[in-house]
Amino acid sequence: MKRLDGPVRKQMQTTIDKIIAGDPTTMAQTHPLTGVLKGWNATKGSRGHRVIHQPNAEGGIHIGYVGLHEYDKAIQRLTSRTTDPYDFVLQPKPYSQAVHREIHALYGGEKVGGIQWRVEDGDESQGVISNLTVHRAHQRQGIATELWNRARQITPNLQHSKMLSSDGRAWHATLPEDQQQRSKTAGANGPDYDDLTFKHHQIKGLSEAQAYEMDRTPPFRFADDQMKYHRESAGPDDHLLVAHHPQHGLVGFIRYQRNHSVGRPSVDVDLMRVDPAHQRRGVASAMQDELAARHPGWAIDHGERNDYGNAWAGGYFKDGEPQNGRRRGKTAGANGPDYDNLTIRHRKMFNVSQEETAKWNESGLGESQHHDPHDFEMDRLYSGNDDCILTAHHPEHGTVGFIRYERNEVPRSIGTPYVRVLNMGVHPDHRRRGVASAMQDHLAQRHPGWGVDHGDRTDEGAGWAGGYFKDGEPQDGRRQG
Repeated sequence: MKRLDGPVRKQMQTTIDKIIAGDPTTMAQTHPLTGVLKGWNATKGSRGHRVIHQPNAEGGIHIGYVGLHEYDKAIQRLTSRTTDPYDFVLQPKPYSQAVHREIHALYGGEKVGGIQWRVEDGDESQGVISNLTVHRAHQRQGIATELWNRARQITPNLQHSKMLSSDGRAWHATLPEDQQQRSKTAGANGPDYDDLTFKHHQIKGLSEAQAYEMDRTPPFRFADDQMKYHRESAGPDDHLLVAHHPQHGLVGFIRYQRNHSVGRPSVDVDLMRVDPAHQRRGVASAMQDELAARHPGWAIDHGERNDYGNAWAGGYFKDGEPQNGRRRGKTAGANGPDYDNLTIRHRKMFNVSQEETAKWNESGLGESQHHDPHDFEMDRLYSGNDDCILTAHHPEHGTVGFIRYERNEVPRSIGTPYVRVLNMGVHPDHRRRGVASAMQDHLAQRHPGWGVDHGDRTDEGAGWAGGYFKDGEPQDGRRQG
C-alpha cells in the first residue's frame, strides 16, 4: 500500500473497508481466483488496481496483495519459492530434431516450463542450452534453476547459449560464478562457415536425380519438404537457394517465389531451413544475405515464422523489418532529432473531421509495403462508440503515425478488458525512428492493466513486435527490458 500514490492508496483502503463490511456493490465486483492462487479472491478497487484477499480463521479477511492488476506480482508475493508442488520429467523423445534432450516442469499435470539442449558431437557430457523457459505465472519459484540442475546431472558440462534474453541474463547472473560459462560459438560462424557457397536453382529446372539427392539431405528431410513433388508442380517463378559447406555439403536452403508486381517487386519466402547439426553457425543469415544481394531493391516477405525463425529474425533484420535483408546496425531503432518530442492524441474516430482524414489519406500516412493504402475517411464514416484512433504528431512534419483501435470493456467477472488494435502504421518517411514504439507506450499508459491484442501482423509488424514486447507477448504493452 505504501508504494501507491496517495489518492489511489485512499481508494484501495476504502475498498478494503467495504470488503470487511460485506458491501454488496463491492462484493459484486469480487471473483475467486484459480491456479496457483486458488483460495484467494480478487476485488476491483479501481480501473487498474485489485485487492487480493481470503477469509482468515478468525472470521475476518487476510489481505495478500494490493496493487496493479498484474497477477504475476501477486503470485510472486503469495506463493512460496519451493519447487515441491512441481514435477520434472525427462522427455523420451524431444519434439524437434534440433534438440537432443528435453525436461519439462509440470504443475498439476500441465507444462509450465522446460529446458532443451543439444549435446556436442555425440558427447553426452558436453552440451549447449537451446531454450529455457518458465511460464510467467510460475517464475521466481526456483523452477529455472531446478531445470538447469537436473539437466546438468545428464550433461555435466552444459553451457549457456551466447544469446540470452533479458530475463535469461537476469537469471544467469543469479547462478554461482562457476556455472555461468556460455558457449563461445553459439550464434557465431565456426570454421569454414564463412566459406559457404550458394546456388540458385529454378525448381522446375532441377533434374530428377538432383531433387532425389536433395531430399536425402537433413535440411530437406527434417523439414519434410520433398523437392521431387515441388519440381513437378513448380512454375517459372519458383526458385531454390541452397548453401553448401566445403566439408559437410548441403547445410541449408531457402525456397522462394519471385513476384514481378506492378509496384515494388518482391521475393516471397515459402520455407527456410538449416540442417539441425549446423544451426547457430550463421548459415541462415548468410543465406539471407545472398538472397538480398541477388535481388537488390526487392521487398522480401517471410510470411509467418516458427519460434526458431522469429528468434533468428529478431537478431538479423534492422528494426525487424525485412525490406532489404540487411543486418541490424548499431543505430537501428534509435530516435532521430525531435522524434523524442512527439505529441500523442487519442480521439474517438467519429470526432475526427473529414478535412483531417482527407489530409491523412493524401499524405500517404496509411501506405503499406504489402497492402492497399488505409482509408481513414471510411473509418470515420463507419466508426462506433468504441472505435478510437491514436495519432503521433512530429513538431515539424505533422502526423507521422497512427494506431486504430477498439476498446473492449469486458466485465472483470468474465475476463480482462482489452484493446484490440485494428491497424497500426507509420508514414514511410518516418520509420525506424521509434514512432511505433512511442505510440504503443502511450496506448499502454492510456489503458493500465488492460490486455493489448494486435491480432495478425505483417512482416514489418512482427519484426517491430519482436524487438518491443517482452518475450513477444503483448499483454501489457511494455518495452522489452
